[in-house]
Amino acid sequence: MITNIAKDVGSLLCFQRHPQYTIPARRRPVTKEERDNINKSYDEIWHQARHSLTGMGIEDSKIKATSISEEEREGVYQAAWDEGGAMRFSLGTFCNISTDEAVNRPACDFIKNKIAQIVKDPEKRRKLTPTELFVRRHCCDIGNYEQFNRDNEDVVDIKANPIAEFTSNGLRLSDGTIHELDVVICPTGFNAFDGAY
Repeated sequence: MITNIAKDVGSLLCFQRHPQYTIPARRRPVTKEERDNINKSYDEIWHQARHSLTGMGIEDSKIKATSISEEEREGVYQAAWDEGGAMRFSLGTFCNISTDEAVNRPACDFIKNKIAQIVKDPEKRRKLTPTELFVRRHCCDIGNYEQFNRDNEDVVDIKANPIAEFTSNGLRLSDGTIHELDVVICPTGFNAFDGAY
């Protein structure tokens, strides 16, 4: 939602309860050669998807992060970041990223470092940087963190200062802060799986 409207609005406040790890989607046009290879490989692609853990056509990693050096792990994370896709980052990097906290934490640190490189404002960066493990719903984006470098966009931490009520012209937070708003968008529903297919 943010990446679609930020450039078109006078200002945008994101009321956020939990900062979320997001991985770039890396949407791009496919070349004719890539399209031809996909067309020739339908049977193999569907076989892999049907026999993968998630059914998403992502090659599930068989490598444990603890079996390679820290430098090699960083390279695997970087390659997954560059290729894009949250499930690819989660499932295609290491087989124990979701089951071993000692493996998950360096993955979190990798993404936090990316957030730090992207988001210039230290206060926005603090609010946007997750503190939990990389286990909640995995998201991918098309420039989410970059949007917060805009002067017309900010983030409000509503875990620290919850929304108390909707007012006739916006929102009042529990500490009494009032945000006057023209429009409040509550993006609470989405088609996470079938729509992506």
